[in-house]
Amino acid sequence: MNRPLIIDDRLHAPYFTFIKEEGKLSVTKLLQTLEIEGYKSTEYVEDFNHYFFIVRDGKWTHIIDDWYYTLWHSKPFLSNIRKLASNYEIFSFMIGDSDNSFEIEYHRGGQMMRHFIFDQSPFGNGEVKEDLGKKFEIESKIKIGDDPLNHLWSIADSLGINSNHKQDEIDIFTKPYKRHDASNKRQGASKSCWWHRFIMKE
Repeated sequence: MNRPLIIDDRLHAPYFTFIKEEGKLSVTKLLQTLEIEGYKSTEYVEDFNHYFFIVRDGKWTHIIDDWYYTLWHSKPFLSNIRKLASNYEIFSFMIGDSDNSFEIEYHRGGQMMRHFIFDQSPFGNGEVKEDLGKKFEIESKIKIGDDPLNHLWSIADSLGINSNHKQDEIDIFTKPYKRHDASNKRQGASKSCWWHRFIMKE
């Protein structure tokens, strides 16, 4: 059994979604709205299970994916996030596991303000697959092909998202492992991570 791994005060994970709902949505209502099904609230993550974490910082609710990229792979999750964005400000980013792929998506005022996808296969040069909307000022510091994580967190910080994660503020949800259906994958690289059990805190 494992607890979430926190490195430099931030949860170690590949895909983060932040919803500025300021406590208007209960966790139950949020999971129903996003069609996140089959999970149960637990104290730990058992080896190989799917999981996600929720952190609430007072204004923003953080939804944090597992290293199978379960939520990132889920078309219903993405579709429902974009529907929810008609009412709430939403920011998300994804990083690759064994490469420097990354994605940025930002909604405000019911509009998609920024959407960027850089897809890099392991050991490949990669390519920009989407580049829509006005860039965040901090994006100018991201060198394509290098690790973008700290800069992505800087963007989150600039939006007022509290990136200080503490163990006692993390809600854990898990369900038994199920292999991804290849037909349910997003555009871009296929992300999964079999070694996630080794990057959790035991």
